[in-house]
Amino acid sequence: MSNYYFLFGNTPSLSFLELQSLNAGATLVTPNLAKVNLGSDELAQDFFNKTGGTVKLVKEIGPLAESDEDSLALIAAYLNEHKGDSKLTFGLGILGLDNLEISETKIKKQLKKDHDLSSRFIEHTKTGLSASVLLHQDDVIEVCAIGTTDGNMLGETIAVQDIDDWTNRDRNKPYADRKKGMLPPKVARMMINIAAGSDKKTIYDPFCGTGTVLSEALMLGHDVVGSDLDGNATAGAEKNIAWLKKEYNLNGESKIFYSDASQVHKMSDLRNRPVDAIVTEPFLGKPKPELKQLENIYKGLEKMYLGAFKAFKEVLKNEGKIVIVFPMVEAPRKTYDLSKLIDKLAPLGYTTTSEPIVYARKGAVVQRQIFVFTLNK
Repeated sequence: MSNYYFLFGNTPSLSFLELQSLNAGATLVTPNLAKVNLGSDELAQDFFNKTGGTVKLVKEIGPLAESDEDSLALIAAYLNEHKGDSKLTFGLGILGLDNLEISETKIKKQLKKDHDLSSRFIEHTKTGLSASVLLHQDDVIEVCAIGTTDGNMLGETIAVQDIDDWTNRDRNKPYADRKKGMLPPKVARMMINIAAGSDKKTIYDPFCGTGTVLSEALMLGHDVVGSDLDGNATAGAEKNIAWLKKEYNLNGESKIFYSDASQVHKMSDLRNRPVDAIVTEPFLGKPKPELKQLENIYKGLEKMYLGAFKAFKEVLKNEGKIVIVFPMVEAPRKTYDLSKLIDKLAPLGYTTTSEPIVYARKGAVVQRQIFVFTLNK
């Protein structure tokens, strides 16, 4: 068993909730970094590849020395031992440490001094080299200095998020609609993992749009059901799912149909075979609403969401989870959200299992609040 460190993306709180949902033993090291104890590099990389919210996987090699000078010698020795046949190219990541006096230049000099080894390094941000560099340059070794409660550790990056694969699924699918399917695929995957954990489930998206949630659920090995009030969206989602299954050789079950979310309880197939979890981003209102419109917009949204939750109760298994996006707008004098809806959901059997997590793109007027509910019938 070894310790592996998972570096989070842009929404650390959501990333950590995802990681804990997949492995209850995950512990937070810093706000942007978590540790998981796993049996092998292969298991760790498979686990890492399932996530949507982690960008880098670092394996713990062992403790650093008490002094920076001795730590430099230790890092140089490790790089010399793992340099391979070509000229050594390395990078350095510093995770959870603010006062470490170690740099690539110092490591380069130490390599020459101790091992007569010429090397080159690639400039980095504080957390190390980008996923693009590590993904496309196979001969680069990245070492990391990690600050933990057990002391400073030396680690090596063994995997990064496959940005090319994410781009392929996002941009090369046959159907896209700027007004539909705006949920980022990585966020969709995090939501799915929070809802489903590590077991195979049937995931339902009643506002499926172009099928982003369905696609990411299929990539994880789940079966999927999707519906939408927009017939063009359901037709487009079917095209995207067919493309995805062929592109990635997937064989999960999928079913997509036309329906208003508040009426899905009338579908006999869903009533007779309730789903394990619902993961969805409903209509969030206008992306750039006028201030004077917000009061009426949120009254309408609350009514729509409540109608959908009433229908969900009939098609979701007991103790099933709902991971759902609520919209929020922070106006100058008032925050508009659906917080009043929470009290109306309790009598229906829904309880929240965590505080809402805010996800928002830079400059966005409408922010996403991601809620997790459990249904107790």
